[in-house]
Amino acid sequence: MNINEILTTEQSKINFLKGLIFLSKIDGNTDENERLFFTNASLSLNLTQESLKELDKCWTIEKPIAPNFETNKEKIFFFIQAIQLCNIDSTYTIEEKNLIRSYANSLNFSLDFILKIEDWVERGLKWQKEGNDFLNMEVM
Repeated sequence: MNINEILTTEQSKINFLKGLIFLSKIDGNTDENERLFFTNASLSLNLTQESLKELDKCWTIEKPIAPNFETNKEKIFFFIQAIQLCNIDSTYTIEEKNLIRSYANSLNFSLDFILKIEDWVERGLKWQKEGNDFLNMEVM
């Protein structure tokens, strides 16, 4: 998935990152890996200076603002990335889950589909951990 093929407008890119910023803040613990994600994402999206300033303001806004997307593909991509981001610190908190569900509700997005994405992310993390465990095995 190439992010620039899915998020094709400046506004969709801003909405994507705004939604993720509020998610990363909701549990009161913004992990260093989460901050790094935003830096890398902003660079890869080639956002204007004006857009970057708009995003910076989100770090000081208390109440989350639901993102808005024009296409179903943008919504699905957002939820995949959002749920993965929530799990980046190995903890998917109740606050994060509730905000994901709130976003889904405001975007008329199926809770069943959210549950499928959550399951897929969880399986992917287990698969990745199993792969990492191979590095600690002694080969006979």
